[in-house]
Amino acid sequence: MISVFKIALIALIGTCSFSLHAQIVRDDALKASYLVNFLEFVTWDQLPNKGHTIGVLNSEGVASRIKAISLGRIGDLKNRQIRVEHFSQAKEISKVSLLFIARGNQMQWAELVELSEKQNFILIGEEDGFLEAGGVIQFVTVNNRIRFKINSKQAKKIGVSMSSKLLSLAKEVKR
Repeated sequence: MISVFKIALIALIGTCSFSLHAQIVRDDALKASYLVNFLEFVTWDQLPNKGHTIGVLNSEGVASRIKAISLGRIGDLKNRQIRVEHFSQAKEISKVSLLFIARGNQMQWAELVELSEKQNFILIGEEDGFLEAGGVIQFVTVNNRIRFKINSKQAKKIGVSMSSKLLSLAKEVKR
C-alpha cells in the first residue's frame, strides 16, 4: 500500500516537472520574440535582398516559436519575409541574418565567430563568456527576467549597425 508521504512526494515531483517545463517554454518564447524584434533595430552594410533568415543552432523550441511569431510580421519589417532555419551543426549554416546558439555549443563558438565575420550575420548566445568569445548579443537572466548584453565592437566588425534604441535597452554594451 502506498503511503500518504509517497503520494505527496510524487505529486510534488510532478508539479516541479510541470513548472520547469512551463519556465522553459516561456523562456523560449521570450528569446524568440527578442530575436524577431532585433531585426527592426539593426542595419546591415549589405542588406539581405528578399528577407531575413533567423538561424537557430540546437534549439527546436526557440525555432518553432520564431515561426509562430513571424507569421504576422512581414509588414513590420519593411515587407521583408522572415524565414527560420534550424541547424544541428555549424557546418550547415549559411545565408542567415541572425544565428541563435543554444546552450551546450561552446565547442563550436570559434568556428561560428569566424563564419559570422565572413558572412556578416549576428551571433546571439546565452552562456557566460559568449561576448568575449566574439558573440554580438548575449541573453542574460536578471531577477528572473531575460535581458541582453551587446558587443558593439563585434557588431561593427561584421558590418552591422545597431540603433541607439536597441543599445539603450541592453543591460550592458561592450564598446
